[in-house]
Amino acid sequence: MYESAGKKADGLVNLYCWAHIRRYFVRAGDANPAQLTYWTQAWLDRIRDLYRAHDELTAAWQEAAAPAPQQEAAAAARLEKAGRAWDGALAVIDETRKKQAPGPGPGRAREEGARHPGPGMGRAGRAPRLPDGEPGQ
Repeated sequence: MYESAGKKADGLVNLYCWAHIRRYFVRAGDANPAQLTYWTQAWLDRIRDLYRAHDELTAAWQEAAAPAPQQEAAAAARLEKAGRAWDGALAVIDETRKKQAPGPGPGRAREEGARHPGPGMGRAGRAPRLPDGEPGQ
């Protein structure tokens, strides 16, 4: 439904991926609040900032599309500022993601396995094996 609305509403940019991903941060924090409360809140704040930047960019874009004659320069400046805020919100998320992304290990193996299935990866009925022989989770 959300995707359909994005196709019908002029100027609406779907951020539904972030709406869904946000749930996983909430669930992680709920599952282990003692260790993940601050991490979860930091991610929720980043996602909130992205949505705020999106709202401002959308409003600025609409204003710049049909500005009042005496407001053209102000509308253009608002749009430029909103674009920088949007880029900044995305950059913060990307930088944090890169810092928190797993190095070589299970995350990388999962990524590689998707491209090159090895023993136990991508086969029905067999759980992947970790290097020490323990079944994967």
